[in-house]
Amino acid sequence: MKRGTVIGAGLAAAMLGVGVGLFLSETPVAPNIGVTQPPKPRPVFVKGHYNFAPLDGALDRMMSENELPGLSMVVLRNGEVIYDRSIGEVDGSTVFTIGSASKWQSAVAIMSLVEEGVLNLDDPLSKHVPSMHANKVKSTITLRQALSHQTGMTAKHACLREYTLPLSSCVDQIAVEPLVALPGTKFGYGSLSFHVAAGAAELATGKSWREIYQERVALPLGMDNTRFGRAGRSENPGIAGNLNTSRDDYAHFLEMFRNYGEIDGLRILSEETVRMMELDQVPAGLPTHGHVPDRHWGSKHSIYGLGVWRDLEDRRGRLVVSSSPGKFGFTPWIDRRLGVVAVLSTEYNARTVEEDDKPDPFAVIYQICNIIDQADRGPVRQPNPRCLRGPQRGKAGPG
Repeated sequence: MKRGTVIGAGLAAAMLGVGVGLFLSETPVAPNIGVTQPPKPRPVFVKGHYNFAPLDGALDRMMSENELPGLSMVVLRNGEVIYDRSIGEVDGSTVFTIGSASKWQSAVAIMSLVEEGVLNLDDPLSKHVPSMHANKVKSTITLRQALSHQTGMTAKHACLREYTLPLSSCVDQIAVEPLVALPGTKFGYGSLSFHVAAGAAELATGKSWREIYQERVALPLGMDNTRFGRAGRSENPGIAGNLNTSRDDYAHFLEMFRNYGEIDGLRILSEETVRMMELDQVPAGLPTHGHVPDRHWGSKHSIYGLGVWRDLEDRRGRLVVSSSPGKFGFTPWIDRRLGVVAVLSTEYNARTVEEDDKPDPFAVIYQICNIIDQADRGPVRQPNPRCLRGPQRGKAGPG
């Protein structure tokens, strides 16, 4: 880790000294049979001592059961590294294509333009993208609907894989595709709405998406291992899924977001904008089409903000756990209850991705919550209900 992140700190060693009395005798002494022995002292709870053995075991199993080339994980609490482990051929600087984890960072770049008045969340995309006037309904789709997957667009289009095509040309192809739902009537997770939003950003600024992202996110944050699309060469990078980055770069981005847009005295977004991104943008119970993660089936709260999954709310409706996991295994998240940001970095093989047989990374997320909770409160028999994954419950504790 780097840039204001404290490496290797955070795990205070808990040392307990136990005095042992030695009784010496010239002849052996028979044990006191039938005499009640004093009870052994109970283990002393030392606050802040994290027992990461269960997490080590979970990562070892993830490696062996999924034939991974390697994986790397970092957990920070209040800006301090409390866990840092790499296995196999992967470390904190290894660069992966991170799939849908790209959406969080793309949304930040776009929201920085909203802050400056270059774009407006409630303006139609057709204000900047002429091809979105393809029909009357499509011309009403707003930037807010695009960043919260409520456009009624399908999830994918063949032009997303035409890497030498100008992004604007791909957007024009997307614009003439029929909708599968009226805008604002269904939640449909996918890539196309983000692509059109990036097209609006290009046309509004006169810059390429790569320039917009590098100038507004990667360069200010010193994310040297991060760029969009084919090592930064594609004119048509996948806005929703084609960011290349490392574990450590992404963790630095998350720390900025956890601190409501600021890190090391540098402000990327205003606090108000970050809070807006975390707000419930998708009405609870809105019908869905396409992909919805298993953890959100049956959720009773709004599941998506602007570019980020809303995994758990507290009883006041405030977002406490947010994430943006990628199809290939890269999983970043923030747990505001605990002051935690974490990144699990790996890449599943093609068979695992194709068969959708990936391990659930959220078992790890809630395990970390329990580990930290026990370090704060002491050993308990049952997991803290606040750490439970949320589909059936929908709400966390008061947190």
